[in-house]
Amino acid sequence: MGDTRTILIITGVSGSGKTTIATTLAEQLGWPFKEGDELHLPSNITKMHSGHPLDDRDRWPWLEKVADWIDGWRQAGTAGVITCSALKRIFATSWPAGGPRCASSICMARRR
Repeated sequence: MGDTRTILIITGVSGSGKTTIATTLAEQLGWPFKEGDELHLPSNITKMHSGHPLDDRDRWPWLEKVADWIDGWRQAGTAGVITCSALKRIFATSWPAGGPRCASSICMARRR
């Protein structure tokens, strides 16, 4: 993985191990890590903490922030690892305000 512009997006459902895998990868590769959930709007966090699921209208502004974070790394010419629970195909393949902006995506599935 010699390309310093490679961005790994680790996706998956809650509890699937995204953060564990992502932090381990970032540490081993010496790349920066960002927990994508930290980019949620305060209103989304409040909604989730009250037990209400987010709808697509809630997710788009958050995905814009994730995409902006990725673009920041790319503009700086650096690699990075970020987690993102964008589980719907439309979110995973079509970032807001443009097409896919990532080099790689790894999806985590929770065992049942």
